[in-house]
Amino acid sequence: MNNFLYWLATASCLVFVTFYQARIFGRSFKSRTRDDISSFFLLNEVIDKHKIKVMAALASVPLSFVFFIIAYYMPTYGTALVHYIFEKLFEKAALDAGPGESVVSAIPIELYPLIVLLAAFLLFGAQVSFLFGKIEKAAVFLFAVRTRTNEFVTNAATELLGKESYEEIIEMLNGDRTHKVPLAEELEEEKDSVKLAFQILHIAKQEVKSVGLNNAIYTNLHERLREILLAANLLEEPSPTGRPADDIPVFHVFAAGLMFFIACSLYLVVCPLGNGIMTDLGIAWPNPEGYRNLVSNIVQVTITTIIPCIVGVVLYQARVNTTKETRLLRVLITSACVITTSLVLNFLFIVKDRLGVVLGVTDGTDVFMQHPELIFIVSHSLIPFFAVLFLLVIPNGGKKAFAPYQLLGAVAAVSLGHCVSQWVYEHSAKLDWAFYWHQGLLAAVLSITVALLYLAFRGSRKPLRTINIAYTTPV
Repeated sequence: MNNFLYWLATASCLVFVTFYQARIFGRSFKSRTRDDISSFFLLNEVIDKHKIKVMAALASVPLSFVFFIIAYYMPTYGTALVHYIFEKLFEKAALDAGPGESVVSAIPIELYPLIVLLAAFLLFGAQVSFLFGKIEKAAVFLFAVRTRTNEFVTNAATELLGKESYEEIIEMLNGDRTHKVPLAEELEEEKDSVKLAFQILHIAKQEVKSVGLNNAIYTNLHERLREILLAANLLEEPSPTGRPADDIPVFHVFAAGLMFFIACSLYLVVCPLGNGIMTDLGIAWPNPEGYRNLVSNIVQVTITTIIPCIVGVVLYQARVNTTKETRLLRVLITSACVITTSLVLNFLFIVKDRLGVVLGVTDGTDVFMQHPELIFIVSHSLIPFFAVLFLLVIPNGGKKAFAPYQLLGAVAAVSLGHCVSQWVYEHSAKLDWAFYWHQGLLAAVLSITVALLYLAFRGSRKPLRTINIAYTTPV
């Protein structure tokens, strides 16, 4: 019963942490920079809610992951953190540390997740807020949200000024409005194209969140201006549903996540059944009693490989419409992001293992970042890079988002990558485990599951574009 209450408290706190980050995402102040038109608007005034949700979900992963690790290894890290918190509190209150130790020992472990959560807000609130702010800025930059918005409205303004004068356009924009379209004070001395770009964005900002930037501008523009932009292919007819064309139903995301969880649960049950046979063959294999280690292994492969692959695909699609980038530059940025994400996550898992040794909870050496560990981190960080490269570089004729052979190449890259990387690690560490067979199988099961889910739900958004490396002009 106590174990159930502990995990219930942990799950509740984790849900709160994730949803709180998603809730505050994009609500930071406006920087109001003259060379960045979108900086005069909040994020939800220049991008639809679907894309905000995707970005918010990805931005919430790092801090939620840290909380999950603390909660999952509560006897190791959580207990130490709670002791540290109470020591600091007693120090500030100028109380003897002796009673403090007895108070900490008397706290039920079911309350530890809540104490860690409260400490994050009350004691480390400024640091957590600072970190999340940096993560949010990184997400906005990587998805090129403000860059694409600025280019869209600037190109629209330039096209309109080529057909009509600024004064005539403003008169059309004002129309029968009670209040005239405003202009930011900082932009009053700027050229007409900059002023008009701001004003176009301003009249559409209230509807962008629900219908997307294109549909919002289409709805609020004068018919004459709309015709000019349609003729120049800078504006598209709104989708019949009124929603952004690449919107994904929330149910599809939830269903895919549930199916992935079911697949992981089945693997957790079935895989240890082969322990006897594999052990006789001299192959290290999970056993039924060590399910906790297998759970940790599944979580690690999912977080360090599967998630970076998904981030890479989503990031590339988000940057597809960035006109100042060549396709080669776009794939380089995506690849750098994927490798960096996986590198950091693999490093954090190594840190987690070493902390367990230092605190005396797990066996092993407390010497940090030896040669085999460096090989492990680097080799495993390259796996999602090659998988994403298979998806984006191999042409598919433009008929489908991803053809089956592209997905097969990505699955092979993930499966063989884990098998080879584990073999290289064992060879460098002089270990005779042969655990690389299991790692290859686990990676294959997880990547095949994701590929099948993609095939099942791929009709829920527009096809992705693939990369032609030889193509070097902006798209």
